[in-house]
Amino acid sequence: MQSTEYINRMRLNKFPDQLFKKGNEKDLLEFLNKFPAEYYAIRDKTNSGSKKFNFKATKEDVLKDCINMDLFAINVSSYNYRENQLLAGHIMITSSDEIYLVASVNKNFSVRDAKNNPNYNINTFLNDRKLKHVPGLSYIADYLIIHKLNDVVVEFAVYNIKLGTENENVIIYELRTNY
Repeated sequence: MQSTEYINRMRLNKFPDQLFKKGNEKDLLEFLNKFPAEYYAIRDKTNSGSKKFNFKATKEDVLKDCINMDLFAINVSSYNYRENQLLAGHIMITSSDEIYLVASVNKNFSVRDAKNNPNYNINTFLNDRKLKHVPGLSYIADYLIIHKLNDVVVEFAVYNIKLGTENENVIIYELRTNY
């Protein structure tokens, strides 16, 4: 099962998103009106691994740029909430309570940025006292435990406000069972 399907099926918190096909302007406008935001993220889905994306597109940009795309995804951009971001990166908690964390507290960093330039690169156990000094870590650790996401690499961001489809402090971007 693909990461997106699992995230949706398990009702994990994410930013509102939708997949669109060319010529479906009515549904696109409905989405933009239902989820008003200053910025949206656009991803070309025509080809796997496409490099066409814009993570800071205005509503006008979305309407202009997507008119010629055959298949694309739109989501409310994390950029809208950058001042509220506490931690972003990827994490795995194993069945034996081992924790792997690569993350950053830089408010402007995406998960990819955090991976490339982390403030934290930790491999320890959940009971390690030094973990209490990582901002937002308790939110993501509790989230993984509650949702039984052991032994899964989770790309995430933690915010100091509740947001997303489930109105929580944690946003889940992707789940992987391997690197």
